[in-house]
Formats: sequence, C-alpha cells, structure tokens
Amino acid sequence: MIAFVRGKVFEIRQNSVVVDVNGIGYEVNTSLSTIGVCGNNTDEVLLYTETYVREDLVALYGFASKDELTMFDQLISVSGVGPKVALQIMSGISTSSFAISVLNDDYKELTKISGVGPKLAQRIILELKDKIKKECKTQNVILTENLSTGVHTPTNISDECTFALCALGFTPQVAKKAVADVYADGMTTEDTIKAALKALAKL
Repeated sequence: MIAFVRGKVFEIRQNSVVVDVNGIGYEVNTSLSTIGVCGNNTDEVLLYTETYVREDLVALYGFASKDELTMFDQLISVSGVGPKVALQIMSGISTSSFAISVLNDDYKELTKISGVGPKLAQRIILELKDKIKKECKTQNVILTENLSTGVHTPTNISDECTFALCALGFTPQVAKKAVADVYADGMTTEDTIKAALKALAKL
C-alpha cells in the first residue's frame, strides 16, 4: 500500500492531480479542496493516500490532510458509497461540517450536497455516527470527566461537541477546554461547536 506521495505537481486535472515523484508521475484522485491546495503550491506537496483495488479498477486516492483521508475512508465504508461518490461529497462539504452533521443527525445538511438524497444522507449518518464516536473514544475521551476549568456543560452537549472536535483532529484535552470556554446556557450543540472552532482558530 502507498501511504503517501511527495513531490512536485506536474499537472492538475478535473478530479485529480499528477505528482512527479523522482521522475514518476502518480495520478492521485482527490477532492476539490486538495486540488485547490495543490494548485496554490508550486513547491513540493505531500498527499496522504489510499490505494483502491477492485476487479476492474486500481486507483490511487490522496488528500492534503489526514482528516480528509479519514473522511474518505469513512465514506467508502458506507454501503452504496464508492470512491466517486465519496469525492463528490467531500467536494461539497468540509470535514468539520461533515462531522458536525453526522453527530447531530442533520441529514438535511448533507442533502445540500449535489447527488445526495435523503435516503443516502440518512444511511451515511446511520453507518458513520458510531464510528466517529468510537474514533474519539480511542483518543481516551472520558465523557463524564469533570472539565479542568471547573465549568460544566450539560453532558449530552459536552459529549457531542467533544466528539466532533476530536474527529477534526483536536486532542481530547483541547476539545474539552474549548467547549467549556465557549458554552453558555441555552446554546445548541451546533452553536457550541461553531463557537469552539472560532475560538480555536484564534490560538
């Protein structure tokens, strides 16, 4: 398996980029966001990759961030979602918005993506919500643990927000503190996550 490719961008195509690695051109299928990163980078690029093998297809998929690669792997694990559909979804929503939508059972947000109907959106949430939560638990997120700041948010909101932030790559400690810092009575899970992301962006 090819874990990553690193080299200079040789060519940018509609749904892929060709990376020159020591004279060998690797075509890497990818999302619009990664294409944007590659298009703005005239130096060396690093793409985290996944090799997809099927009876009639061997293809390389890669992304500028590990978060995108994780999202791709999650999506293609959903029944009925292949690499092409996964890339279409990834090109229509950010990794953060995707995680928030899944954790909040917000299938309507997913249906805003071209080609994603209500049934597919609900299936994605059904099959991925527990996987995203489990991923956070492996990072030793202790849901009932008191926040070190002494500020206690309602358990369900705190849990969901912490899950979402961990799924986006933040450590449990950073995620829990960010939630505690921004939460106020009456805030919804989505409002809390947005406020936490905004605060973390300033760090």
